[in-house]
Amino acid sequence: MGTVNRRDLLFELGIEEIPARFAAKAVSDIEALGRRCLEDERLKFDTVTVFATPRRLALYVEGLDEFQGSLDRRVKGPSLKVAYDASGNPGKAAIGFAKSQGVAVESLEKISDNGGDYVYANVHEEGKRIDSVIPGICDSIIRSLAFPKNMRWGESDFRFVRPIRWIVLLWGDEVLGFTFEGIEAGDRSFGHRTLGPNGPIRLHAAETYKDAMRSAGVIVDQQERAGLISEQVRSAAQSAGGEADMDPGLLEEVNYIVEMPTAFIGRFDEKYLKLPEICVTTPMMGHQRYFPIRRDGKLMNSFVAVRNGGTHGIDNVRHGNERVLAARLADAEFFFEEDMSRELAGRLEALEGITFAEGLGSMKDKTLRIEKLSAKILATGDRSGMPGKNESVMLSEAALLSKCDLATNMVKEFTELQGEIGSIYAGLEGKDKTVSMAIAEHYLPKSTGAELPSTRIGACLAMGDKADSLAGYFGLGKIPTGSTDPFALRRSALGLMAIHEQRNPGMDVAGMLKEAVDGIWAEASPRPKEDILKDLGDFMEGRLKGQLIDEGHRYDLVDAAMSLGYGRPSSVRVSLGALEKDLGEGWMEEMATAFVRVRNIARDAADSAYDEEMLTEAAEKDLSGQLAKAKDEIGRILEGDPSVEGYAKAMSRFAGLKPAIDRFFDEVMVMCEDEAVRRNRLGLVKSVETTALRLADFSRITALK
Repeated sequence: MGTVNRRDLLFELGIEEIPARFAAKAVSDIEALGRRCLEDERLKFDTVTVFATPRRLALYVEGLDEFQGSLDRRVKGPSLKVAYDASGNPGKAAIGFAKSQGVAVESLEKISDNGGDYVYANVHEEGKRIDSVIPGICDSIIRSLAFPKNMRWGESDFRFVRPIRWIVLLWGDEVLGFTFEGIEAGDRSFGHRTLGPNGPIRLHAAETYKDAMRSAGVIVDQQERAGLISEQVRSAAQSAGGEADMDPGLLEEVNYIVEMPTAFIGRFDEKYLKLPEICVTTPMMGHQRYFPIRRDGKLMNSFVAVRNGGTHGIDNVRHGNERVLAARLADAEFFFEEDMSRELAGRLEALEGITFAEGLGSMKDKTLRIEKLSAKILATGDRSGMPGKNESVMLSEAALLSKCDLATNMVKEFTELQGEIGSIYAGLEGKDKTVSMAIAEHYLPKSTGAELPSTRIGACLAMGDKADSLAGYFGLGKIPTGSTDPFALRRSALGLMAIHEQRNPGMDVAGMLKEAVDGIWAEASPRPKEDILKDLGDFMEGRLKGQLIDEGHRYDLVDAAMSLGYGRPSSVRVSLGALEKDLGEGWMEEMATAFVRVRNIARDAADSAYDEEMLTEAAEKDLSGQLAKAKDEIGRILEGDPSVEGYAKAMSRFAGLKPAIDRFFDEVMVMCEDEAVRRNRLGLVKSVETTALRLADFSRITALK
């Protein structure tokens, strides 16, 4: 093929405006798909980048080779007995195999393989030119993209996030032939709706893409766009005498709703600053996508908005945005004044008219259940000790107020403020700070790894709320499947376990879920309670295990630590940490070896009960005595130091039983004919196993390095 020819590849999908919340994931998915497909097709390249604006998704590959790499492979064929006759001449099987692989029958090799003799073909494939490979990759990328919501258009059954209007496919200046759902790829793209030229623009080569689009009023590189937006917003805020609230989520959203940003200052009536701050910033940021401005930490009556376009007619745009925000703030002022005319506690009865879920009663019913369950959780204490005298009273008050803001005008209009508004209103009514904080905190965490409740009351309330939701929906059989989770139960499960891990209350997660199931269905339940609890247990265990694996922990070590059960996530995590800490230590191998011997025999044991007086052999008496000491020491170690170091020390102590375990199995016939003696010895072995399982299931470890 001579000199390698390399050019840049551009694959642009022109689409109607993508929802901003879908864009970042689409960028990540396209990059991963593009990179994998190119590598799978043996195409060499320098870099893969994805650009995204509201109207386009573009895969850009720098330095893409013109041809695939060649492939040499050895293909296994029929056995020698079938391929050749008694005289050693190739038969139909050998000839047919050689033909199917495109090689001469004389070139077939005879190789012994796994105890048999077979023929092999050495196949060389020359790489194809990209014009016969790239179109298939493009088709695969489009069809592999997944969005939360898709739509159909025209007469096609194909579904995508938004209608595809044009496709560009260029390698250098060469258009690669590709047609998707009737849309033929070419070298024509479209610029900004108002800043760009009317009609399509021609891209003379992939390498000119960014400059050509900039000339048409579009900054295609979202990182460059984000930097420009950030710079403009900060500068505008400074010109107004303050500093902008550069919320990362808001910046990302704004970035994906503009192709050419222009920031400008807007203002609103100073009287609205008397409202609770969140009542101003929520319509400003969440609804209008404006950046608030602060001076010395205090909110100013100014904001920064970002226009998708230039400076032409910017005053009209500013006035329009100010009018929209003024209307929003006037509504917020009205809602606030109306809400403050009635105490929060007076809205508890109104919750009777708000359904939690069909079959699970009203929000008032849920509130009363949460009050009872959170009180039981609090009563068991946590890692900081037992509750104080007033905590149960404050918890009861916080629980009864926790959902009352759902009946306020403010939350009905701005639903994302549930909990926050209740907390603010409780504070304005003079409630204890701990009570008002707990009202907001019982919705935490709002996502995996996000902020957890800072107060014990807030933590108990949050755990009670999440346990009630999980128990209720699982009781109705509404169990998440695949990617479907309409009631956010995965988030509730992870949130419940995250709070439990942080606070480590006396009641474990399994106990909370059982209390929740019993609290919802004191008598008859839609499904047998044991089935509900089993499904909940499997679900919670799967969530915890999946989270630990996603964090990068080894699968087998997670399995080993999960033997402690999901009930105490903190114990699972420290067990896992201990396994990782001392995995290469010699005692770890000794412990794992000893445990496997125990586990193999313990399967036949009914339980861990045994009678010491029935032990007659010296080896079994020795094991029993050493086990008793080890159990006592392990218990003291874990009670005094339930950390990674403590668990590692306890594991090392169990490993000290190996000589006694080995002697026991060498000298004692466990499966003897005397049934009573056999059962007693199995009980001893089971007791050893049970002791080890307090630390981990060492039989799950596949590699001790």
